[in-house]
Order: sequence, then C-alpha cells, then structure tokens
Amino acid sequence: MKRAAFPVAMSLGSAVCTSAVAQAVERPEILFNRWEEDWSVLANGSVPREPLDGFKYIPLSAVDDKTYLSFGANVRERIEGNSALPSI
Repeated sequence: MKRAAFPVAMSLGSAVCTSAVAQAVERPEILFNRWEEDWSVLANGSVPREPLDGFKYIPLSAVDDKTYLSFGANVRERIEGNSALPSI
C-alpha cells in the first residue's frame, strides 16, 4: 500500500513545480496604477514578446534584472464645444 502512495506523491510534486515554472514566465498585464507593474520578467527570453516591449523593459544593469527603465503613455481626452449662436 505504501508503494502505491509514493509515486502518486511524486507526480503531484512534479505537477506543482511545472505549474510554478509556467506562472513565472507569464507576460505581465498593464495595470491602472502604472507604478505597480513589474516588467522585469521580460529579461527572460521565453516570455512572449509584443511589438513595443522594447519600451517596457530597458535593462540598466547586467547583474540585476530588477534594475530597468520603463516607458508608458496615458491618453487624456478633452472635448470642447464652441458655438457662434447667441445664447437665449
């Protein structure tokens, strides 16, 4: 009975390790508060790239992956109305 339980525990342990590795290489998402973003995962070559990733992760240190420069953008819309009609 103990021999059957051992391989099951081993397979569960390897499944947990595999899922942890898969989560570690996921691409980060753009957050509402930009200072909460962590783009240092782009230092890993196995993370899928998108066209403007060169602006999201610019390494500043060859030793530390967490030392990088990142650019972002905000869209601020403004609507103005201008009427030549006299107000009544």
